[in-house]
This record gives sequence, C-alpha cells and structure tokens, in this order.
Amino acid sequence: MFVTTSNQLGVLSIADPRSPVLTSSQPLTAGALPAAVALAGNLVLVADREGGLYLFDDSACAASGCTVAFTPVVPATGVTGAAVSFQGTYLSSGCTATPTFDWDFGDGSPHSAEQSPSHTYAFGGTFSWSVTMSLPAKTVTTGRTITIASTLPPITSPGAYAYVVPTSAHTGGLNGTQWVTDLVLTNPGLSDAVARLYFMKASQDNTTAVAHPVVVSLRQALKLTDVLPTTFLVPSGSGAILVGSDVPLIVTSKTYNQTLAGTYGEAFEGVPLGQAFGPGQSAWLTGLSQSASDTTGFRTNIGVVNAGPHWVQVAIALYGSDGTWLGTRTMNLDAYQFQQMDRIFVGLAPSGVDGGYALVSSDTPGAVLFAYASVIDNATGDPIGVNAAVPPTLP
Repeated sequence: MFVTTSNQLGVLSIADPRSPVLTSSQPLTAGALPAAVALAGNLVLVADREGGLYLFDDSACAASGCTVAFTPVVPATGVTGAAVSFQGTYLSSGCTATPTFDWDFGDGSPHSAEQSPSHTYAFGGTFSWSVTMSLPAKTVTTGRTITIASTLPPITSPGAYAYVVPTSAHTGGLNGTQWVTDLVLTNPGLSDAVARLYFMKASQDNTTAVAHPVVVSLRQALKLTDVLPTTFLVPSGSGAILVGSDVPLIVTSKTYNQTLAGTYGEAFEGVPLGQAFGPGQSAWLTGLSQSASDTTGFRTNIGVVNAGPHWVQVAIALYGSDGTWLGTRTMNLDAYQFQQMDRIFVGLAPSGVDGGYALVSSDTPGAVLFAYASVIDNATGDPIGVNAAVPPTLP
C-alpha cells in the first residue's frame, strides 16, 4: 500500500499486517502537504495542498504494490534414504512476475529450482537448509535445520539390487606398483537412487561392515575416485565392494597402477549378487600366465570373494594350457571376506605357465562366491583383468 508523509511517498508492505514494512520511498517537494494518494493504471497520484498534483510511475519508484509473505514448510526431522518434502509456500499481492526458487539442502548435493522439491539425504546428521525466492524487485531468503536419522541396512540386507565388485585397492604391489580403484555408479532409471556401499576388507570377517550411502541422481553417473580412502576412509588396503540399492544401477570399476608415465589398469563390472556361484559349480579363470622371472613376462594373482554370511572353504585347481593339473590352492574365507593369492603358480610350475587356467570351487553348503584373476606385466605393471566364467552344469 502507499502512504504519504510531509516530504515523501512511501510503499508499505502489509504481507504481515501485524508488522508493516516500508519497502521503498520517493521524496516530495520540501514543505509539501499531501492530502490524498491514488492509483491510476501505472501512475501513483499524490495531491498536495500547496504544490498541486504529483505523478509517479510505480515501476520507476519500485512501488508496484507487489508484496510477498514467504513461509516454506519443511519438517524438522527425516530418515536417511527417505524423500523429504520441501514446500515453498507463499502469499503475494499485486505481483505480476512468477517467482524463482533456489533450494540448498545443506548436504553438498545440487541445488533445486523447483518451488516444492523433494530431497533424499544419504547421510545422517543435522543439515542447515536455505531457500531464496526471487522476484524482479524483491528477494527473500530463509532457512532452518533438519535432523536426519541414519537407519542404514546391514551388509546382510543391502537392498533389492546388489552388485559385487570383486577387487579394489589403495596399496603398493610387486615391482614398485601403486594400485588404486575408481568406482563408477550409473543410474539409468527415472528417480534418484541411494546406493549403499560396503567394503569387504581382505583377511577378515566383514559381517559388521558399515554402509556408506551415496546419492546417484537419475540419468547420471557418479564417479568415486580412489574410493578406499575417499569413501570408506581406508588409508591403505584391499578388498571387494558390495553395492546395494533399491533401484537398478550399472556398476563399473577400474583398478590401476599409477606411474610417472601415466596409468595402467583393468576394469571390473559389478556382478549382480544373484550371479554368484556356489556348491556344485566351478568358476573358470582362463588365459593365465606366469614367468619364472619376477622382472620379465607375467605374473598371475587370483582373488575370491565370499559374499555370504557363513564361513566357506574354497579350492583353486591350477592347470597348464594342455590341461595338466599343476596343483591346488585352498582358501578359508569368513563371512563377507575377500582374499587374493599373489603369484599363484609359484612353486607349482618352475619353468612358468603360458595360457593356463584355474577352476575355483567350494563344497561348503550355502557358499556365495565370486572370483577373478589379474595377469600383470612384470616390466610395466600393466594388468589384464580376467572375469570368472561359470559354464552351465552338465546333466
């Protein structure tokens, strides 16, 4: 609304009638005695007993009469993995433009320009959110906090969709190699996904592994560079990764050796949990080579993951390219444990192996297993990743 005093025309916001606010003003002639104020289209008319009639363009004096009361409605609490509703509720008067919105959810995720978005927090904690509503002549910013409770599932219940990345590392290796792993999660669906990542560390029972949630926005790919220290806060080590989600994902990884000349690496896909092999099945790893020297030719490492909640015993039978049995290695794996045997042919083939293979199997009831091999160039540290192949069971 417009008000006058002895020397100015003012624009008063009464969005909150209990607390009027002077939003702008225009000066009148010194000594003016305004008697009345009126609107005529875009003109503001002020009658002055002494000076006659003043005419003002309401846009020129920012006195369009647009008033806004903005009160966003946001709950004070929420739960990790569940969508929270952020409602941009406002009342306006005399405004012709459509307001724009900028929501900051306080967790480092992308902002939203929707009036009333929903947002899923991947982590528990207290977050300071804010929202800015903007009009051509007015901007309002407000915010508060929301507390998110963490109810992340255990590794035994990762979600409707689960994938196993059989190897990852942040560690040194033979011949000065330095191995790190990048993990990429791609969401091909039509809604944001909250992925739960579980690290299955080498040589230990990982039943109590803690979920590390990340948000994968719809139709986007999330790259987690050097995933062990950056996501799992593991400064050094190796292990497998279990990825759980309530919507389908595409999971890929690259484990590579860092050198001054660049990187050399191997890619492994996240294999659906339902494609594990168990009792009565053998996983084949082919194209394996190992030279008699540690500095020339190749070496072969084989890793096995127990993605089940019980102890299992695993046998790795090794063969030359002509089918000659060279020997069998065994592993005892606790629940959700990863283990890798380096230079696995050492002591079994003194003259080396070229193009051999391995059969990985277990007779332990309930075994849930994944396997892979890395055939590494001793001179360069360049690895070739070998995925396990499980032929159909013969009648």
